[in-house]
Amino acid sequence: MNNLERFKYILKTKFLFPWSWRMIGGFLYQLLDKDASQDNLEAIVNEHYKEILAFAKASGALATTGKGAISALPSKEQVVQLIR
Repeated sequence: MNNLERFKYILKTKFLFPWSWRMIGGFLYQLLDKDASQDNLEAIVNEHYKEILAFAKASGALATTGKGAISALPSKEQVVQLIR
């Protein structure tokens, strides 16, 4: 299984659960931060999938510790600190 297949598997199996929606913001942020587009998405995922998923998981974990929808969203610095 190559990196893209692993990434697709994780998206299909892990993002289907309600708690996983808290990870979507971090996931999308990473894609935007890496200037992902329809043309280069596969190359970006193959090169950075571990970093993208680590950021998404950390942002989701931090979001579950706060109250509210917007107020619970972590800053980039909080996510980076958790990953370290």
